[in-house]
Amino acid sequence: MAKEPMYRFHIPMSEGQIKFLDELGMRAKRTGGYKLAKTVIIRACLEVLRKLSIDLRGVKTEKELAARILDAVRKYK
Repeated sequence: MAKEPMYRFHIPMSEGQIKFLDELGMRAKRTGGYKLAKTVIIRACLEVLRKLSIDLRGVKTEKELAARILDAVRKYK
C-alpha cells in the first residue's frame, strides 16, 4: 500500500499548548517509550477525532468545539 503524501501547514498555538505537547512527548520517553514529536501527537489526535461522532450543530467557538469533542469521547463505544 502506498504511503499518503504529507503536507505542512502552520498552526498557531499558545505557549501553554506547546509546552503541553513537549511534556507529553517527553513523558512517553520517561516511561519507556520514545520521545514523541509534536507532529506525531497531533496526527494521532486527528486520527482519534476521525473515529468520533461529533455533533457540530451550532458550534461557534473553540471552547464549544472542545466541549463537543469531550462529549463525543464520553459517548464513544
